[in-house]
Amino acid sequence: MNQNKHTLLSIMLVTWVVLTVTFNPVLAFEPVEIESLPGNVYFSHRSHSSVGCLECHHEASSVNRVVPCRQCHNKQIKGKMSSHQAFHKNCIDCHAVLKKQKKPTGPVKLCSDCHIKK
Repeated sequence: MNQNKHTLLSIMLVTWVVLTVTFNPVLAFEPVEIESLPGNVYFSHRSHSSVGCLECHHEASSVNRVVPCRQCHNKQIKGKMSSHQAFHKNCIDCHAVLKKQKKPTGPVKLCSDCHIKK
């Protein structure tokens, strides 16, 4: 009897993992590593789940059509902020607002709080 319960729980767990990754592929790649100088940034969508996807991925027509930030924010597209400018404006500005409101937030001041040197 215990073996049957164990097998059933194992099947349920595998099914849950497969469905989670299939229908929410972002969670399969947590955290996202953003290559950067002076060190890479590791961004967790999970810890930012209270922020709507389209807040950052503002050019997407829907959550299913999200593209990486650097696809638009690169040096070749005239009139667009660079990825450096876009990340800093979006991340630091949001964290600063939350800090001012005395709400829990991520780092605001030190580069090394986000940029991890390997």
